[in-house]
Amino acid sequence: MSKANSKVDVVAVARVGGPENVANKFPECMADAAQATAADVTSARRVRYSGRMNMMLWARRFGILAAAVLVLGQDAGAQGYPSNTVKIVVPYSAGGGTDIVARILANRLQQKWGKNVVVEDRAGAGGNLGADLVYTAEPDGHTLLFTAQGPLAVNESLYGKLSYKPAAFASISLVATANSVVLVNPNVPVKDLKELIAFAKQNSGKLNYASQGIGTMAHLAAELFKSMTGIEMQHVPYKGSGPALNDLVAGHVGVMFCEIAASDAYIQSGKLLALAISGEQRLASLPNVPTISETVPGYTVKSWWAMVAPPATPTAIVNKISVDIADVLREPEVATRIVNLGMVAIGGTPGELESFVKKERELWEKVIRVSGAKAE
Repeated sequence: MSKANSKVDVVAVARVGGPENVANKFPECMADAAQATAADVTSARRVRYSGRMNMMLWARRFGILAAAVLVLGQDAGAQGYPSNTVKIVVPYSAGGGTDIVARILANRLQQKWGKNVVVEDRAGAGGNLGADLVYTAEPDGHTLLFTAQGPLAVNESLYGKLSYKPAAFASISLVATANSVVLVNPNVPVKDLKELIAFAKQNSGKLNYASQGIGTMAHLAAELFKSMTGIEMQHVPYKGSGPALNDLVAGHVGVMFCEIAASDAYIQSGKLLALAISGEQRLASLPNVPTISETVPGYTVKSWWAMVAPPATPTAIVNKISVDIADVLREPEVATRIVNLGMVAIGGTPGELESFVKKERELWEKVIRVSGAKAE
């Protein structure tokens, strides 16, 4: 190991290349550096070192330093956040499930942070207007996007060229997921999923299904189901769950993939028949309803909601928000409110969300390409 020069200035690792540079240039200095304060680490030319160090001792202490520097650097980067009002943009209309969950989070984060956290609904173009607003905002963590899957995993394939790049958002947290249920009007002569598939094949193109609109999860889930079973059904898009469910109950359409929260009252009253759940496991609330994958192996679809930030938002701020959201979602009262909406609280890490959205984007790109779906 080379000998360090006496009285050599060590460049602040937190701002000039990280702990690896310190290790490469000043391996003898690790013992002293491990004891440096956060101020010493982040201010260039404040600490001078000299002497030699045993290799094994150095290696051990460098590991401690590296971890300490990363923690100190992240803490320093998030210090003072938030410094003013945080705006959570919801790219849909007020009063929907996304808006409700956003306001639950905003209320608890405001209490946690001691700063105002407001929700702003910016509906339009399938979520693209709100997404673009956040995409172009200052990347300081004070403007966030809370959205369902559309803007992050669907719209690029559905709309073609967008004014923003979905993959460029800074991932924060997968907040919640929800199962859909395959519903049929009781007049459709089937009592389980196998019979629905057989009926659709015998009446190719005559059976129709409802959705909340083109590109919604109800639409895409049905198209994936069609492609995996080889059946043909006609799509009838509506403007929201309410009108679609009303026509399903009235018998104007025969089938719908719908979130349980919106349809549970119709299921319990017997006005609609639940054939299958879209998730991996049966639900305690509907124990006698099988999963789609029990009949169609490999089929799993969930609606989901995530929090993201503008591109280039500092990692330290992203991590802080992610941890704080996870803490909020672990609160019994918050978890219960989300369950009552038919959702499951998740609270994943930024890395987990990034990987999850990438897979979702690939899945729905294929479904949209095969179905030929295009935004109106």
